[in-house]
Amino acid sequence: MIRSEPPLVSVIIAAFNAAPYIAEAVYSVLEQSHSKLEVIVVDDGSMDSTADIVQGLACQDRRVVLLTGHANEGVSAARNRGLARATGEWVAILDADDLFQYQRIEMLVGFAVAHGLDLAADNLEMRDFTTGAPRGLAFPDAWMNSASDITIADFLERDLPGMFARELGFIKPVLRTDFLRRHGIWYNSSVWAGEDFLLYLDCLQQGARLRLLPDPLYIYHLRAGSASSGQDANLELERGNALLLEKLGPSDPIIRDLLLLRQILIRYELFNWRVKRWDMAEALALAAQLPVSFLCGKLWAAIMRRAGMEACNPSLRALQRLRQRRHYSAKRAAAL
Repeated sequence: MIRSEPPLVSVIIAAFNAAPYIAEAVYSVLEQSHSKLEVIVVDDGSMDSTADIVQGLACQDRRVVLLTGHANEGVSAARNRGLARATGEWVAILDADDLFQYQRIEMLVGFAVAHGLDLAADNLEMRDFTTGAPRGLAFPDAWMNSASDITIADFLERDLPGMFARELGFIKPVLRTDFLRRHGIWYNSSVWAGEDFLLYLDCLQQGARLRLLPDPLYIYHLRAGSASSGQDANLELERGNALLLEKLGPSDPIIRDLLLLRQILIRYELFNWRVKRWDMAEALALAAQLPVSFLCGKLWAAIMRRAGMEACNPSLRALQRLRQRRHYSAKRAAAL
């Protein structure tokens, strides 16, 4: 049967003390070329005028829905409330300080429907939060131009801290609502950093099809003090990675080793953070948890760089070995 009208899309915005910028975020959704949508703003216990501003927008446009009445519970719990309220066939997440480009929903949903996907994501246009100055794209073209589905191993390989300018866990896909509900997939409300990454991996583990669109249709604002930066965020990433090792590690040795490499890289980021602050007791405690060969490789690479010479990055060397194993495993599987 030919569809007579486009699908409804629910855009969820978790907002905490977002009064200075929430209206602009909401307008970037309301002005989309795809107009059949709803904007669900979940006020997460704001102490400013966020709720009043959104209520005013809801009075002007019935597509705006405001959810209030809860204390500050964190972004995951707020998004889960939005997901529970969503009535669209597709859901999309927008951070309260970010924006959508005019054709984002139309292009992403059209791409997902055309390819029978459960998730579809685009590149991110990075901008300085204060000045609006462009800061380039989040992901390299080689990642975004692939015509094949993203597997769990692909996703993990592109979310290794310190290896890339921005890890793939930062994508903001549209997601098929029915897929989430059939598989009981929600944000993990026990973590407050890396929650997107965990949800996407839950989807992939349940067989979701994910592809990437190269167009930069999401405007991602970079600002100091965001929840996705700093030592505390890395501690949360380490905790989330441990959960994944417990859940996914036993099923596939390559997945397990990618997660182990990710754990090492997260701890190395924590180690660097401590060293830069001359907190040597904590730095030594973290160093004791890192492989000696990895630390020696990092030290040697730093010495070579200081001398103006090139040296192989031990993180890259470990990743290359894992890629070779994936290649050989794929060849063996194809030969059977």
